[in-house]
Amino acid sequence: MLNVTKKDFVLKTQTLAVYKNTVESGLNLSAENLDKIISVGGFVAEPSCRVENGFLYLTGKVYFNVVFMGEELERLESGVKFDYKRAVDGTPQSARAAFSLTDVAVKEDGGMLYITAELIEEVTFSYAAPQKIVTGGNLLTKCADFDYDKVVSCHATFNGEEEFERAKIKKVLHTGVSACVTNVVSVSDQLVVEGQAYVSLYLLPISENGDIIKERLVVPFSYEIECVGAKEGDTCYAKCATKGQTVKVLNVEESQNSQISVAFSLDIFACAVRKVKQSFVVDAMSCECEVDKVPSTFMVESFVSQRRYTERVFGRAICDVPEYSRLVTAMQDSVIVTQTDFSGAEVIIGGIIYVDCVFQGDSGLVSRRAQMPFEIKLDKTAQTVSDVLVIIDNLTAKLKSGRIELDISLKVCFNESTLSFVTVIEDLIEGAEKSVYKSIISVYMAKKGDTAWDVMRAMGEAEDVILEQNPHLCFPLSGTERITVFRKN
Repeated sequence: MLNVTKKDFVLKTQTLAVYKNTVESGLNLSAENLDKIISVGGFVAEPSCRVENGFLYLTGKVYFNVVFMGEELERLESGVKFDYKRAVDGTPQSARAAFSLTDVAVKEDGGMLYITAELIEEVTFSYAAPQKIVTGGNLLTKCADFDYDKVVSCHATFNGEEEFERAKIKKVLHTGVSACVTNVVSVSDQLVVEGQAYVSLYLLPISENGDIIKERLVVPFSYEIECVGAKEGDTCYAKCATKGQTVKVLNVEESQNSQISVAFSLDIFACAVRKVKQSFVVDAMSCECEVDKVPSTFMVESFVSQRRYTERVFGRAICDVPEYSRLVTAMQDSVIVTQTDFSGAEVIIGGIIYVDCVFQGDSGLVSRRAQMPFEIKLDKTAQTVSDVLVIIDNLTAKLKSGRIELDISLKVCFNESTLSFVTVIEDLIEGAEKSVYKSIISVYMAKKGDTAWDVMRAMGEAEDVILEQNPHLCFPLSGTERITVFRKN
């Protein structure tokens, strides 16, 4: 009777889904103020993503920053909550999302001004699919091994703060925070995530004739996150995104300086990956009966590394520059990735960089949106690329011969993985009984390249029996071997 040994193997897979929604918030300004808006931007705060009862829930807030020319330059803030519910296919074990804003703009409706944007949610679903595989039994089997990733993940919020002192200012017009991970190290049940936060501030000076002051701060951070199951030597990767930001200004009457404090929070997701070997049956036979094999093929994705680069891009931007004006500053810069191509020998990442350029002309301050497409080509060491992140490290804008020229340092990060397809035996079904006569002695003349499985099939004996009586064998065979097996009555 056929007795098969099976094992449940949990195959973890991931899929990426991209959702888009329009968010809108009132500005409490009438339509005639449209030309007085100098710059618009926004960020996502307090984002949340969860899967429950077959639905995906995405919640959070969108805060908009508007620089408005009233009697003087003013900072206007407007916010809106979002709460989306979507049905999901299958039964994902978990989900995580990266939120971003594009197409931030001001529109008129009913004589009032509103700020709108497209909210993009890139959701990574994780699935755990049980896969039953045959690992042995009372039959002759051909086995193989494959390596798969055992992943343990963790999630945390890091709160940072940076304080500095500058010549006295009137107010902060805009604050922006972005961040990237620079290194991840695994220790016992912990992941140490290191990175940098980039803080951009635009300050209005006390002086009536002073230009807008641009401050760019680089704030390093290091955070230990509990990650049960992580071990020293694991391969690691992590992502982070801005979760919230606030800025405070303290002006002391008797001082000539301002104390400025920027507080921010980062959402950090990190993983430790370890290669685990799994043995499985790829072929089998029985000397007593026919055996029908039920094969199953599945794809195994194996994490290789997290790649990080600093790339410089520069060139002329597309911008409607007002005549007879000078460039005051470039505000609210952002980068949108529109293309990721890893089908060839290189990884190609393309997108568009957006900047609000503020000009001083005869009629005062005006703003024009500048945009510059970019394409980065990087070396490729694996088959697939995922979790692409591109943020602006530093940006310089110049007005030259009536054109805006941008010189930008970009931080680029992505994960690389390899793909392989594995065919296993999911089940073995006992067939008709064989009529087999076994002699006391069997002799097999080897063929060049014969494996242990070839010899077992030919002689109807297990590998340990064959090697016990033929200890000189070394697989694969050369083709000159004469193999004998003696059987007891």
